[in-house]
Amino acid sequence: RSKWGAGPDDFLLCFFGFINDRKGVDTLLRALHALVSDPPTAGRVSLLFIGGRTGASDPTNVAYLAQIDALIAELGLEDQVHWTGYVAPEEVTASFMGADLCVLPYRDGASFLHGTFHAALVHGMPILTTQPRVDLPELVHGQNVFLVAPDNASALAAAIGQLAADQPLRRRLGAGAKVLAEMFRWDQIAADTLELYRTIGAGQVDPSGR
Repeated sequence: RSKWGAGPDDFLLCFFGFINDRKGVDTLLRALHALVSDPPTAGRVSLLFIGGRTGASDPTNVAYLAQIDALIAELGLEDQVHWTGYVAPEEVTASFMGADLCVLPYRDGASFLHGTFHAALVHGMPILTTQPRVDLPELVHGQNVFLVAPDNASALAAAIGQLAADQPLRRRLGAGAKVLAEMFRWDQIAADTLELYRTIGAGQVDPSGR
């Protein structure tokens, strides 16, 4: 945590995976901007992007990343946003463990097809994500995930603020995430997660865009 300027009383958010338009990073940044000036979280909230910034399989991803960089500057978030860059799998894990909350605001909603969602589950992270488009009874709001509407920066900021103030809830979500991860085939999840680490951590192309 200290590597990213986060002290024991600070609240460190994390996002894992390559950046593209489907993942709602612009919404996350607008939510962060609201929190930076909000008294309960002002001066103590920051965001860590874990892994490489974007893949090279789709040129629109590079264009979107440029928009994200411009938005960070426009919102004045340079001091609150940090990037690990490409890192080894063990550094990915260390970064997850140093964060207080994983935020994955997918535009198309949470899905078990998202490898980045699997990775957060495997780490037992408290996860704030978006409501799935299809019914996923395994996802229980307030038990193993915290769900908000997609593309809604105000709702996302409010949820982050609520979770920042409620450590028992974050612990419950993290424990629930571990239980949820155990419902799946661990051998396949482990293989998929390791490959995802190699892709995002080592800067390889991720053809799935997940």
